[in-house]
Amino acid sequence: MRTKKITFIIVLILLIICLFNFVSSKTSVFENIFETKTKEIKNGNTKSNKSAKSKRSKTKPTTKKSNDTTDSNTTVTESTTTIDISPETDDTTTSESEEPTTSTEILVPVEPDTTSTPTTITSTTATITTRSSTSNTTKSTTKSTTRSTTKSTTTSKKTTKKTTKKTTQKTTKKTIVSTSYDEEYEVIENRYDVNYIKVTIYKVVTYSDNTTTRTKYDEYYRYDYQNYNATTAELKAEATEVVNSNMSIYERGLQRVNEYRAAAQVDPLVLDEDLCVAATIRAMEMAYSNTFGHYRPNGDIFSTVLTDLNISNNGAGENAAGGQLTIDEVSTAWYNSSGHRQNMEYSYYTKIGIGRYALPHNPSKIYWVQIFIF
Repeated sequence: MRTKKITFIIVLILLIICLFNFVSSKTSVFENIFETKTKEIKNGNTKSNKSAKSKRSKTKPTTKKSNDTTDSNTTVTESTTTIDISPETDDTTTSESEEPTTSTEILVPVEPDTTSTPTTITSTTATITTRSSTSNTTKSTTKSTTRSTTKSTTTSKKTTKKTTKKTTQKTTKKTIVSTSYDEEYEVIENRYDVNYIKVTIYKVVTYSDNTTTRTKYDEYYRYDYQNYNATTAELKAEATEVVNSNMSIYERGLQRVNEYRAAAQVDPLVLDEDLCVAATIRAMEMAYSNTFGHYRPNGDIFSTVLTDLNISNNGAGENAAGGQLTIDEVSTAWYNSSGHRQNMEYSYYTKIGIGRYALPHNPSKIYWVQIFIF
């Protein structure tokens, strides 16, 4: 920027010097012309006019004063022609290297009228007017400065925002103090004081700022067996319905047992419906109490169910199993067990009852029961 300014000043100075030399050369030519004309006037007129002297003194001529040597009143007037060299400037141009424009006035002499009186010589010096485009340069400088300032301000704002966000994140960062799990229970069904419930587990996280979050972690269904408390009379109605729906299964079970008895040369058994109800009640007791064995949930021996149902007998035996899906599968399992096989082949038994029960919401949990009497 400074280099452009210095170059501009040097060019301006050189231009002024050239113009000055040009004007000086023209002025010397004019002086020679004026001197020649003055001599001619002196030779033609021996007397000078006083009024011409006073006019010359008022007009401040730049040439030598003429002597009062002429007799006639002759006025020599120098007319001027102004040439304005002023190129149009473009206000929209903002380049600082733009050269200055100048306006020059040049004086051109005109032949004097020797017939007029008095003689007056008027001379005007050359005028040099310099115009510069300083305003445009100032505008461009101001615009560029403003833009750069705005950009820097915007950048600083963005930086400030980013810094603030990072600082906030660091400040509000929480740490986990403890983690625990809560359970919620919803009862879906209740049978014989046994609840089938939906269990929802929630994860509870406590943070360092004493805030907590609780989100769902898991969900499952289960039976709550701990409150089971059902009597034979309460179970009998459902057991009777189950027997009626499963009679074909029970008949298949009877067939398998009699095959084993025939192989052992023992008389076949008779399938008794009341015994099937008793065997089904025993399967239901084990299913709803989540127990397995030959004792009832209240601690009594299995044969007490026969007493509750008024089934007379001289002796009774029981086989129990759990988890097998079909009657053939459970019959084979019993036959392969010596104690259970002995009950199936015992020659004193004359009647058999078979029971099967699966929990409504857990059909894979199946209990099987055989009751023998004589």
